[in-house]
Amino acid sequence: MTHRTTFGAWTVDFAANRLSRNGQEAVLDPQAMDVLATLLKADGETVSADELLEQVWGARQVEPNAIHGAIHRIRQALGDSAREPRYIATVPKRGYRTVAAIESAATVEQPPDENARWLRRAAIALIVALPLCAPLVWRSADRPLAAQAAKSAEHSPPSLAVLPFTSAEEREDLNFLGHGLASALLSELVRIPELRVIAQNSSFSSQLEQLTSEEVAERLSVSYVLQGQLAKHQDLYRLGLTLVDARRNAVVWADAFSGALIDLNRVDKTVVPKVLAALNVRATAAEFSNESHVGGTTFAAYARAHYLLGLGDYSRTDHLDEAQRQLDISLTEAPDFVPALLAKARLLLQRWRAGVDDRDTSQDRESLVSQALVIDPEHPVALAYRAWSLFNRRGGDYPTAARYYERSFSIDPTNTESLRGLCTFYLTLNEYGRAAKVAEYLVDRDPLCVICNTHLAFAYEMLERYEAAEEQYRNAYGISGINSRTVFRHGLVLLQKGDTAQAARKFESLKADSPEQLTGLAMAHYAQGNQAQYASLKTRIHRLNPRHAVAEAFLLAAEGKLQESIARFRQAVDANSVAVRQPMWNPETLWTSLGWRRPRPAFDLAQFNPRMPWDP
Repeated sequence: MTHRTTFGAWTVDFAANRLSRNGQEAVLDPQAMDVLATLLKADGETVSADELLEQVWGARQVEPNAIHGAIHRIRQALGDSAREPRYIATVPKRGYRTVAAIESAATVEQPPDENARWLRRAAIALIVALPLCAPLVWRSADRPLAAQAAKSAEHSPPSLAVLPFTSAEEREDLNFLGHGLASALLSELVRIPELRVIAQNSSFSSQLEQLTSEEVAERLSVSYVLQGQLAKHQDLYRLGLTLVDARRNAVVWADAFSGALIDLNRVDKTVVPKVLAALNVRATAAEFSNESHVGGTTFAAYARAHYLLGLGDYSRTDHLDEAQRQLDISLTEAPDFVPALLAKARLLLQRWRAGVDDRDTSQDRESLVSQALVIDPEHPVALAYRAWSLFNRRGGDYPTAARYYERSFSIDPTNTESLRGLCTFYLTLNEYGRAAKVAEYLVDRDPLCVICNTHLAFAYEMLERYEAAEEQYRNAYGISGINSRTVFRHGLVLLQKGDTAQAARKFESLKADSPEQLTGLAMAHYAQGNQAQYASLKTRIHRLNPRHAVAEAFLLAAEGKLQESIARFRQAVDANSVAVRQPMWNPETLWTSLGWRRPRPAFDLAQFNPRMPWDP
């Protein structure tokens, strides 16, 4: 039997778990390759989920989302999609089948028996591990959570995505309210350690709006999907909820709740135990939030603001203005409503970053967080917000920030917003191994989060794991499309790898004559030793963007003038430059863009040991 076959434009090498096409390569984990082998052997015939479970996992009990995850990883490697399949199609209620041409399909190997599979994985693990023995970087003990999940899916908890509740009548006010109700319910479920719940950023993504429950489950690698529909008659509301086993397209629980708006606001306390019972998950009362509920109109205003902020389009000043107006209404009626205080703090940060507010609003943000902590000194997100503000201020108070983070995660280690802040905390301390582990967890729970994917890519980049970094940048492209930030960072990775020609092509694809394009191209030419082209681009940058201090700081860094580069950047900070507010131009990006390490703050992490979601 041959170890290779051709699948569309790709060559599949089963022995090496590798796909190749025109010099491009992708590596699959052994389970995903076994799934692909089973589908290829079927040669276009539909293979059911049960058949895949039997062929690949045998008698072992595994979480159903193991199949969804394997199919998602295969499609990702092939550059395929569930909505417009070119290689693997989902057959609703039946299974999966190949749609691209297959050569020598009859000679595709059967997935090996358990002993052969174990030996193959052991050999692959040894081959991968040997080259990693030399570099003094993050070791295999901190292997990616995604790889752990692929190899031990049988131990994974039930996985769930909560979708935003919609209106049967397509009423905008009910859609806003449904969004808020779903968010409140999700925030309770995510605290249950026996559940793997996808974060709101991903499960509420507009990319999922036109997908079926099965397609959503496959996209997010989950087994169950919770959906809701909201209706209103006079002053009464009705919320219908449905929990679907997406793998079998079967409803495992459904219920309806009716009442006034103030009653509906408390429905999460009733729903959570019923959902857990349907999933056979036991949880103690201590794992539920004690956060008080507010009046109906207060919650409705907060829900509308929450929805607008959740859209993530901070270039829409009308969205930002309306969100602020709704939060002001909510806080006027309930000044001690902590979620609204924290949402307003987040809104002020986004308005400042987008350049909507010219003045620095950091003091206003800190005041809102202080109010929240006076009302609830143990609110985990408020504690994390305070930690973030402490280490981000000039001179960074890292010891105090660490204490706030420890308090926050001792109460709730699962909050993705707090974890994103902790990941940044580690990055600024050059703790790239720790940052990578947090980011891996975030990508697993929030797979459609661009920031999580770029944080992970950045951590891999600093650990000199360039192939893994490139893969994460490609993931970010798949989520948000080609955008300047991810392309620019990807170009910097290629520069660090020494692939200056490909880096130049990446930078060339950016918007013509933009600071990102010109700066990237200038650095590429400098690295190639093309002094004439470098000088010409530098002149163009100064002519088109005479006050773009950050671009100039990058060029000084490229020339090896690190101290001058840092001084120029600080001038931009002092001038409150809008460019500095953008993540692409932040100090961490600058000081590590060419392999340098930011001067580490004087802080000993030896005693910093916050409780993490993966801790026993």
